[in-house]
Amino acid sequence: MALPTREEIEATSADPKSLFKFYGFNRNALACLIGREVWLANPASLNDPFDMFIPPTSEADFAREREALARINKAQAKPLSDEGFAESWAATRDTLTKLQEVLPRCGIFSMSATPYELLLWSHYADNHRGFCIQYERRKGNVLGEKAQQVVYSSKRPISLLRTLGDTGSITACVEAVVTTKAPCWAYEKEWRLVYPLNEGERTLALTGPPLGTRIQSVILGMRIDEEHIRTLIHAFRGGPEIEFHKMRMDPQRYEVEPFPVAVDWERAEIKAL
Repeated sequence: MALPTREEIEATSADPKSLFKFYGFNRNALACLIGREVWLANPASLNDPFDMFIPPTSEADFAREREALARINKAQAKPLSDEGFAESWAATRDTLTKLQEVLPRCGIFSMSATPYELLLWSHYADNHRGFCIQYERRKGNVLGEKAQQVVYSSKRPISLLRTLGDTGSITACVEAVVTTKAPCWAYEKEWRLVYPLNEGERTLALTGPPLGTRIQSVILGMRIDEEHIRTLIHAFRGGPEIEFHKMRMDPQRYEVEPFPVAVDWERAEIKAL
């Protein structure tokens, strides 16, 4: 299938039909492709120390936060009663404690809404020497039902807990903790799947449950080695036929543009259409 254009991606930004994952050419990436799996990262391994960070929960930290919340509560037009505040604070504390226990047992599959961002190719696809996989996102598969769009904000999501008296605010904070990043990351146009994993588990099958998705195309970086192209073709040979594209420099702009290529599956070669 044809890749979505930049304009189509912008028009469907809230409900994309595809999501893109950038890979360097390495053993782990190839193992996932050959095994038709996706790798879910541990939250502790993320490259942003603020990402999915849960505030400390020592008694001293809780005491300081409770005092701050109490001051905010008293300043509100309709402050909570002492009893209501105590109940709300207890729910907040329980939520933070549970998050600290649950999030390390989850895996994160980070994707982008676009294959066109130069910095994504530089940062996550080995300086354009890697490749990008286009995954199907639709109603009925996990990427369509569970993947969430990342929000970019200068305010950390813990501040949402200070809207006391609304039980929905705690739920909103939980969602925000896993989907909020600083504005400097906005170029990524990230969507992420946060999924609970069993102990020792780090991969999920691609086509079967729970993901139920498929690879729509492979996009080769402009600097990818010919031998690596052959290896990728071999990885997909014998399965459902996959479209290949290759990125090249735009002649007028500081942009990359894809062009479709024909795959000779027997000789493991590509040529421009």
